[in-house]
Parts: sequence; C-alpha cells; structure tokens
Amino acid sequence: MAERILPYPYTQAGLLLPESADIRVEDGIFIGHGVMPTLLVANLIDLSEDLGVRRQGYAWTDASQLPSPVREAATFFHDVFQLESDRAELKRYDNSDPYVSGAYRKHKDPRKYRRHRIALNGLDGEADSIIWTRNPWTLRSKAHPFRSSPNTTAICNGGLPHIVSPPLNPDGVRHFFFLGKTSQPTT
Repeated sequence: MAERILPYPYTQAGLLLPESADIRVEDGIFIGHGVMPTLLVANLIDLSEDLGVRRQGYAWTDASQLPSPVREAATFFHDVFQLESDRAELKRYDNSDPYVSGAYRKHKDPRKYRRHRIALNGLDGEADSIIWTRNPWTLRSKAHPFRSSPNTTAICNGGLPHIVSPPLNPDGVRHFFFLGKTSQPTT
C-alpha cells in the first residue's frame, strides 16, 4: 500500500499515513477520512456501547490505567500527529435521547483545552460539522464545513469554535471520540 507524508505541523517527524486516507489541511485544520486504524475505531465503539452511557470521560497521569482502546488511540495520535493528551471522552449521540447536546450549537471546548490541539473523531454514523478559523489581521472568520462519516478525524486548535449536527444516519446513533490536553497539571 502506498503511503504519503503529511504536511507540517501534523507530522514533524515525517510519519506516514496510508494513501487510502482522504485528507485535507487548510488554515491549520486537519480533516481526514479513514485515518485511524479500523480495528481501533471498532474497539472504541465497542467500549462506548459496553459502558452504556451517553458520555464517559477519562483523565490520566499514567496511560496504563486507561482502557486499552483509549490508550491505543492516545498513542496513535501522539505517534502520528505529535498530539499530546491527558483527557479523552467517548460520546454516544442518539436522536431518540431527550438530552440535547451542546455540540449541536456553535461552541468552543472548555478553556482548559484552548492552548493545545484537539482531535475530534467521528467513529461511525453521519453528521455535518463546521470548524471556524479567524484571520488575525482582518478578523474575518472562515467556515470549514465537512461531513463526519465513519472514521473521520479533525485536528485543530482547541480554541476554535465548532458545531456538529445531530446524527444524520438512518438509525440516528453516532459514536464520537475526543482527545485533548489541558493547560492544567493532571495531579
């Protein structure tokens, strides 16, 4: 299988991704389809289903204490994208759930994530997503829309506003994995 090197800053060490990965990098935002190993995506979905909750967060000082799929995902993003992390969340979006997610409105992630890059990962299902950047000289914002289909990854600055639609796939269920680093100590 042919491989290609991603542009800086996503692989400062010149690490490779499969040629089959559909990627674009624009204004410091990486958006890729088929980036994560399929077995890892399946294991994260299984973990989310096994937990049986809408949202499960993980914080760590010792990655060996994490469930294997979360630890493997953190390692993957560190090795491929040099993405440092100390927090992760597994989420299950379900159209039949009476809870309305705050992700369905334009928002920024909590302030503690804004000094680092974050990874937003659609594991399965379909949703429309937008991440906004702002030109520091003109102060004009620019929308970067994309379809979050199974195994879609977006990596961006944690301070950028973004939005995602409720699940658009027929069964109305979508699994999502967040990975980020706080600016606070983890002790």
